[in-house]
Amino acid sequence: PNEFLQKLTQQEFCFCIIHFTSNDGIIPLIKQISDKTAIGIMLVGLELPKSEIINLLHLGVCNVIEQESIEEIVPALVTTIKRNMAVQSIGAQYKSVVDHALSAFILGKPNGEILDASLRAEEMFGYAIDELRQIGRTGIIDHASINADELLRKRMADGKLVTQAVGLKKGGERFPIEISSVLFYDETNGEYRTSTLITDISEKEELKALLSQTTEIAKVGGWEWILETNRLSWTNSTKKIHNLPESYVPSVNEAISFYIEEHRPIVEEAVQKCVTYGEPFDLELTIVNTVGERIEVRSIGKAEWVGDKVYRIYGTIQDISERKNYEVQIKNAADKLRAYFDSTADSICILNADMQVMDFNRVMENETMRLLNHAVQLGDSFLNYVPEAIQPYFIANFNRVS
Repeated sequence: PNEFLQKLTQQEFCFCIIHFTSNDGIIPLIKQISDKTAIGIMLVGLELPKSEIINLLHLGVCNVIEQESIEEIVPALVTTIKRNMAVQSIGAQYKSVVDHALSAFILGKPNGEILDASLRAEEMFGYAIDELRQIGRTGIIDHASINADELLRKRMADGKLVTQAVGLKKGGERFPIEISSVLFYDETNGEYRTSTLITDISEKEELKALLSQTTEIAKVGGWEWILETNRLSWTNSTKKIHNLPESYVPSVNEAISFYIEEHRPIVEEAVQKCVTYGEPFDLELTIVNTVGERIEVRSIGKAEWVGDKVYRIYGTIQDISERKNYEVQIKNAADKLRAYFDSTADSICILNADMQVMDFNRVMENETMRLLNHAVQLGDSFLNYVPEAIQPYFIANFNRVS
């Protein structure tokens, strides 16, 4: 047996046919052989109880043949070799895909023991596979960053879990990760195993933070209403516009109640049309936040269809109070200018580059009626009001000035 095992270590893979004349000491020997062969083992000439045969199969034995006839050995040998070489090929392809995936793959046990890991897992956490096996799940995932006990109970009950946590690199660096784990029963070993994908979401979180900063500067928030579950979600910027804490969970009725009373029917009608017909809306209205401040907002909503019905409506809300204030100031300034424009004793007419009338004051209107018996009209050529004899001089001066 020792010479045989030594030869096995020199092979890339092999398939063993072993003829035993005695059952004594078979289990320890088979375990040593199964650790060194990648294809499988066939035993010949054994008379074992069914329970012992099952134990042998768990150790990697491909077939157990009680009869020694070559007629029975050869077909079983060919079938088993083909089957196990196919498994070997699929396994190699699978490992190649897993090793080059963006996410780290870890095969483990429910208790946190790590059995195998992809190259990406070694790169992500900075540990070699032997080190990962030694430190286990708690060495690479900060359990304090999640409710680990509750999540593990949920995975045992549901067979899967998806969550976010904090990863731990070998040098002590902490980074955000997303975990997707599945619990399954491994019939070969007769035990439960876990298949886990871990994704480094550092860049995603950085972009999320940047987006949050950008929307905060622009005073733009987002919202989403899932119709099937009646779940309304607000971004933190939306909550800030309403002067609410980040922990606040909104409802549809509460969201509408923030609008001033005369604007609520407008919002309700727009939302109803969006839900029923998928009709988008873009409204400029007024809300009152939790401290009684009136906020001018622009609310935009769109629908997302799934099949023949609207699945959700979503959109943005923007604080446009500053813009509205500027518009009021501009209007006030324009009103003052207009008042001066109309109150001066001079005739004033505003022309464009083509000498068309763009605006005029009341004195200008009265003078043209008095002198020409014709009221000045917007869009007219100003030459209609200039005596023909001096038109060349007027045109020359106009061109010089313009």
